[in-house]
Amino acid sequence: MHNNTICHVEWHTTDLERASKFYAQLFGWTFSPHGDTYWMFHTPEGVGGAFAKTEKVEAGASPTVYIWVANVADHLQKAAALGAQIHQPLHPISDTENIGIFKDHDGNLVGLYDNSNPS
Repeated sequence: MHNNTICHVEWHTTDLERASKFYAQLFGWTFSPHGDTYWMFHTPEGVGGAFAKTEKVEAGASPTVYIWVANVADHLQKAAALGAQIHQPLHPISDTENIGIFKDHDGNLVGLYDNSNPS
């Protein structure tokens, strides 16, 4: 039974190798090519997806997907060190939850979420 759950996420990129290296270093994801223009990514658990090669990434063409991480601040810092731009810095959304958003090399918005805000 599939219960209407999300089963696949797809982002667009102009450079599959750059995208795979960035996300592998940031999150530890692995990749498997499916032809020259489509690379699947595999997460340790949960939903996986793919990067589709395109000549230009249009703003808003890819969804904003939130990744559950151990610490939003640490991942925002690491993403920036790997060349991402911080779109929304660390932002508490409750006494125990934080979010932050970065733009990857192609301008895709990627959200980060944790539930470790020490209050």
